[in-house]
Amino acid sequence: GMTAQNTAVSNAELNHQFLFRIMSNQSNVAENQKVVLDLNGQTVTCDFARAYSVHYPNSSLTITDTVGGGVIKNINQKADLGGIVLVRTDAELNLLAGTLDASASKCVNGNGGGAVFVNTGATFHMQGGTVKGAAECSGNGAAVAIAKNGYMRLTDGQIIGGKASAAKGGSIISVNSGAKFLLASGKVYGNKGSMIYVKGEAQLLGGNVGGASIKVRLDDAAAKALLKGVTIANDVASATSVRVDKGELTIAGGHIDASEMNLEDRANGLAVYVQPGATLNMEGGVVTGGTSWSFLKPEEVLDENGDTAGHFEMQTEPVVRVIYCKTN
Repeated sequence: GMTAQNTAVSNAELNHQFLFRIMSNQSNVAENQKVVLDLNGQTVTCDFARAYSVHYPNSSLTITDTVGGGVIKNINQKADLGGIVLVRTDAELNLLAGTLDASASKCVNGNGGGAVFVNTGATFHMQGGTVKGAAECSGNGAAVAIAKNGYMRLTDGQIIGGKASAAKGGSIISVNSGAKFLLASGKVYGNKGSMIYVKGEAQLLGGNVGGASIKVRLDDAAAKALLKGVTIANDVASATSVRVDKGELTIAGGHIDASEMNLEDRANGLAVYVQPGATLNMEGGVVTGGTSWSFLKPEEVLDENGDTAGHFEMQTEPVVRVIYCKTN
């Protein structure tokens, strides 16, 4: 059966060796173990490819912080596959409070997961606290990468991104093929790269997504995303809110706000951008853009020249001011 360890970090034990010890004398949470780590307001600094891993099936690590201000920080310049935590197959990570901070590290091996890597069949449930992505990341997921059959749900807290490689479609949260991501509440915010990069399945049912680049990007024929209840704020003029290169996007609720978009930059400053061959289902919600485009009919779609390219059949009557589709 599961065994529980409840451990609080003390002033005398603020180093990675302490973390290793509570993980059964190595950097792993062992099989069938349920470990609760209370950061106790302290800062633990590591300089390794990853701080530790939840290694075996049916094991779990829960991180909390009863005092406040607690941080696990990785400063390694070659971090990979979960700079703070690697959650292996059939294991579970729960973040209740505290900060997982990879912002001083670099994730350079192309695998992503600068702070957390959710492996095949693993689960990451974020119920509070903060995750900070790597300063640089050569793969997807400067903060979190989710592998095939992995699952992450964000019900509270915030994920803050670093930089990611644009050449690899860089992202703050990478939902790989076959992976699933659920945003129920909380905040995702970054300064470069796509905030949420989807090749698998994403449901954005609440919370807020914002930042300086593409907020949500679908980039696989099998990719699916449902927007319902989420607020996506385009707070930088040249940034696109939602981009669908491949796959299927359904907007059934929530608000995509591109009111700060640059009307002259139709390639980058857009509310919803849909490439040829991709699918957009508009069933509800509100999409708002620049007021100088507000004369458009709710269902009207523009091609890259600003001409009408088609119409969407809407099951409800959302206010859609700016949707931009490239034609074949």
